[in-house]
Amino acid sequence: MAREERKDQTMPDVSIEWRERVGRAFNTRPRIGVGRHRVWLSRKHDMDAFRDNFFNPGTHVCLDGPSGVGKTSLALTFLAREKARYVYVPLTRHTSWPDFCRMLLKPVHSSELGISTDMEVGLDRGLPTGKLRISLGSKHRPSDDVDYLTKTSAIWTEHHVVESLCSEAAALVIDDAERASEDLLTRLSDLCRLMTTRETPLCVKLCFIGTDHLFRRLLHVNPSLDQRVLQTTLGAFNDHRYSWHFLTLGFDALGLRHPGNSRVREERERLDDCIAAVYEAADGLPKSLNALGQRVATRVEERRRWVSAGEIQSASRRMTDQNWRQYSSDFPKVLRVLDEVPTARSLVRALYKRGIARVHYANDLYVEMAAEAAADGDALSEQLVRTAMERLAAVDFLVLTGRAGEVLYVAQPTAAHALGVAMRDHRRSQEMRAGLRDRSAVSGSFPAQDATDGDPLETDSP
Repeated sequence: MAREERKDQTMPDVSIEWRERVGRAFNTRPRIGVGRHRVWLSRKHDMDAFRDNFFNPGTHVCLDGPSGVGKTSLALTFLAREKARYVYVPLTRHTSWPDFCRMLLKPVHSSELGISTDMEVGLDRGLPTGKLRISLGSKHRPSDDVDYLTKTSAIWTEHHVVESLCSEAAALVIDDAERASEDLLTRLSDLCRLMTTRETPLCVKLCFIGTDHLFRRLLHVNPSLDQRVLQTTLGAFNDHRYSWHFLTLGFDALGLRHPGNSRVREERERLDDCIAAVYEAADGLPKSLNALGQRVATRVEERRRWVSAGEIQSASRRMTDQNWRQYSSDFPKVLRVLDEVPTARSLVRALYKRGIARVHYANDLYVEMAAEAAADGDALSEQLVRTAMERLAAVDFLVLTGRAGEVLYVAQPTAAHALGVAMRDHRRSQEMRAGLRDRSAVSGSFPAQDATDGDPLETDSP
C-alpha cells in the first residue's frame, strides 16, 4: 500500500467504461437523487423549505441562489420523490414565447387530425428526462406536422398552457429562468396570475429556478404576484465537512478506498488535511465538488481500488490555482470598493466568517456587525450597511434579492471563494494589491494607500 503515496501526476490509461462510471458518480449536470445507486447528499432543511412552499395552495415557487449550489437537482429530486408529474423547460436568452410553447409540443402521426396529451417522465442514469408535450396528430408528411407545430405554437396563449397543465395535473419547471427576456418573463408572470385565479390541483403550479435577481424581476413585471410566488433561496453546504462527505459518497459508489476509510494509518492521519484542502478548492459547492471528484477518480488506474491523500490534496491545489487564474482579473473592482468603503470591509469579513457561498439575511448581518462595532466603542447605522451592500452589488459581487433586497448571496461563489483564498495568501494578496495600484495609476482616480492604514484585504479565515 506504499504506492498510495506516489506523486506521479501523469494521466493513467483508463477505459471508457471507467470514465463513464466516474461520470455517473460525479456529474456536474443536474441529477435526480433517487435510486439505490444515485450519489446524493441529503439537504433536509432545504428540501423541507421547498416542500412547504410547493404544497402551499394557490401559490407558485421561485427557487433561486448562486450558480452551482444544486438548485435544479434539489427541485427535480423533490418532484421524483413525490412522484409528481412535471414539465421541464430550460430557457436561453433567445427563448421567445412561441419557442417556449414549441418545447411543450411534439408532432406525431395518426390517421386522424387531432390533439392529445402525453406525459413522458423518467430517469436516465439519474438525470431528468421528464417532459409534458401536447401531441399533434396528422395524416400528412412529417414536414406537414412540423409546419402545423410551428403554426400552433405561434397562436398558443397562456390559457392553452394552463388547460394543458391542468389536464395532466403537472407542474411546470422553468430552469435558467434568469435568462428570460422581459417579454417572456412578463408572459410567464401572467401565466402565474392566471393559474392562481382558478381552481387547480395542488401540484399544478410553476416552479422558477434561477439566479441573479429572478425573484425581484418577477415581482417587478407583475406586482400582483406578491404572496403568490414564494421564494426559497439555496446556498452552498453549511458545514465544511459536508463537502468531504459529498466527495466520499462518490468514492464509495465507485468502490474506492480513501483517507476516510483507509487501512493505512498514515493515510487516516492526513484526513483533516484532505478535508481542509477539499473545502478550500470547492467551498461546499456541489458543482465544484463534482468537478473535483471527477479529477481525482479519473486519474485512478481502474485496477487500483483506492485514492491517496496526496492525490486528493494535489487535485485540490490544482483546482485552487485554476480558480485564481480564472477569476483574479475580476478582483480589482471589488478591492476598490473595500478600499473606499470601510463598512464594506466589515461586511465582507462577516460574509466570509458565515460562509461566503451561503445565503445571508441583511438584518442578521446588521445585528452582528453592529454588535461588533459596539464592542469596539463605535456606532454603526443600518443605512451604512445597506450602502455597503449596494456598492458591492453594483460591482456584481453580491445579489440582493427578496422583496426589498433583504436576502443576499454572492453572484459568483467560486470567484468569491477564490478571492477569500487569496486574502489569506500573502503572495497573492500582494499581487492583487499591486495590480489594483497599477490600474489606479493609469486612471489617476485612486489615491495611494498609506502604509499605516492597514490592509483592506485583511479578513477572518472563511
